[in-house]
Amino acid sequence: MTEATTGELAQAAVLRDRVVDELLDSGAIASAPVEAAMRTVPRHAFAPEVSLEDAYNAYDAVVTKTD
Repeated sequence: MTEATTGELAQAAVLRDRVVDELLDSGAIASAPVEAAMRTVPRHAFAPEVSLEDAYNAYDAVVTKTD
């Protein structure tokens, strides 16, 4: 696994906030604790095989295991 650059971390933070905002607007997030968790947990760390954009897409699932 490679270390993320400062730029990648900043981009991930922007994408994370964007997806949380979209989920709030759609009503998919209905509580402050869930919002806080979604703004904190780095989704991309759990799907290193996909791009940052794909990791933070609110409407597509990321397949992490096929077997």
